Amino acid sequence: MFFVAALAVLLSACGLVDGPGVAAYHEGVQHQAKGERTLAEQQFKIALQNQPDLAEAHINLGHMYMQDVWLDGAETETRQAIDILERTKKTIVSGSTYQQTLSVAYSNLGAIQFTRAQQLLAKLDLKQADSLQTAGIASLNKALALDPSNASAQSVLAALKN
Repeated sequence: MFFVAALAVLLSACGLVDGPGVAAYHEGVQHQAKGERTLAEQQFKIALQNQPDLAEAHINLGHMYMQDVWLDGAETETRQAIDILERTKKTIVSGSTYQQTLSVAYSNLGAIQFTRAQQLLAKLDLKQADSLQTAGIASLNKALALDPSNASAQSVLAALKN
């Protein structure tokens, strides 16, 4: 099973721009770093209630759900983050470009797609598994096009070539 570490999800929340959900997002990042998953999830949801276009909160939730292997939730949150970032072309993570944050989201989406493909392979649904693997490669390539230094996308693609 492929898991991709999300760079924006655990970056220090220092330097975040102001907004009604940013304080809750910051608290969520702190709880997540301490392994307090329930509190982190609550804070990310509060952040999104206050600021629905906070893509980074969606990325963090998606990553948490990916770790829990709740792929429907992970994909929904990740796709929402992608939509927001592509529309707004902004990130709240200081020192990062929106392309870097978007690259993380696409890298996570690729990991979700590969995990789904592996589940389908286990059920011998080869056609759908192949389709998801192709989509996963496309997502990882998109991640690298946005940020060639994305180590997670690089390592997953490298592993696929072996």
